[in-house]
Amino acid sequence: VRPPSERWRLDLVPPFLLVLWLVGGVAMGVVQWRRIARHWRLVRKATAPPSHLTDELRFVAHAMNVRPIPALVVHGIASPFVWCVGRLRLLWPERLAGEADVLRCRGMIAHELAHVWRRDHWVAWLELMASVVWWWNPLFWFVRRRLHETAEIACDAVALSVLPDRRREYAEAFLELSSIGKAWAPAPVLGMSTGARRTFERRFAMMLSERVRSKMSPWGFLAVGLLAIVTLPSWSLGQAPSPSNPGSAPASS
Repeated sequence: VRPPSERWRLDLVPPFLLVLWLVGGVAMGVVQWRRIARHWRLVRKATAPPSHLTDELRFVAHAMNVRPIPALVVHGIASPFVWCVGRLRLLWPERLAGEADVLRCRGMIAHELAHVWRRDHWVAWLELMASVVWWWNPLFWFVRRRLHETAEIACDAVALSVLPDRRREYAEAFLELSSIGKAWAPAPVLGMSTGARRTFERRFAMMLSERVRSKMSPWGFLAVGLLAIVTLPSWSLGQAPSPSNPGSAPASS
């Protein structure tokens, strides 16, 4: 039989772990909120897009047979991304707002629209909730990283499938993006990222190859499933639309 003093110390373990979990969850929520607020300030200062950007967005959306989303030009961001807070919007860097730059970055537009077509903005909010609850779980962070890699590869494949003659420009834009320092973005941001070196090399080789896949890999489905299980057991992800017809499920706004 343990002495009373030892039993008393053991009784303190569950409350201590609960307090630690709550403190960690609050800290993670504050970090994400600050990142969202920082990006929201940029969004509030955004300006209307030039006509050539709007026309290019509509052209790419038509080629993908999806509904275009509104665009805004933002000062202070390095690459385009989809803002998932409120109405979906494509935030475009001011430094790339010139007509020649927009035309050169057509593949980036297709990549961002592919995120919307795949409903990655839904997964982003699920990921945000999961990070607050499961911040302490290494399995969550592993699944999150692999899920991001799978999503980026799938969006590359979708973009290249609708713009097969733009492979070189797409690869050049990808290399240009790799030279930009990594910025910490909140979960409700869907942007084209380069990822780890191994993933970078795999994606770059795919961009220069004629064989691309726009379907989510078996690992991708497993990663989404694991993320759903550790976050909301009752949540289920619908089957993705056939990549042969990206417009079979219009983008939500």
